[in-house]
Amino acid sequence: MIIIKECKTHGEIEACFAIRKKVFIDEQHVPFEIERDLKDTTAVHFLAFINNTPAGTIRMVKSGKNIKLQRLAVTQENRGKGIAKELIKAFEKKTKEMGYNKVITHAQLHAKEFYEKMGYEATGKEFMEAGIRHIPMHKSL
Repeated sequence: MIIIKECKTHGEIEACFAIRKKVFIDEQHVPFEIERDLKDTTAVHFLAFINNTPAGTIRMVKSGKNIKLQRLAVTQENRGKGIAKELIKAFEKKTKEMGYNKVITHAQLHAKEFYEKMGYEATGKEFMEAGIRHIPMHKSL
């Protein structure tokens, strides 16, 4: 069973950082200085649990009149179990509750099809970020 929780404690946020370290820094070789930033202090973080173990995370950042979806990560051993999909659903629900009607993101190119299945559309050209190909995408809620 997948449980998604909006992080309220330091420990929960640290669990998000631990997942991001495994996925972005260890697996994808993103430099620590790029992966962690000042937005982490004001972002809303979500943590996914499977069998009471942290398994995925996502963060929400305000970006003008929109909400930006960032740092979606699922641990390698938990991929393919629907965790990313549940994280995005929780993210979008919170977005609506906050009165926003659009989500923007810079999706890693390999995840473009996944985002399209979740209702996101590409809005621009591919670009490099942290040494990884990305594409800007959005979804109206």
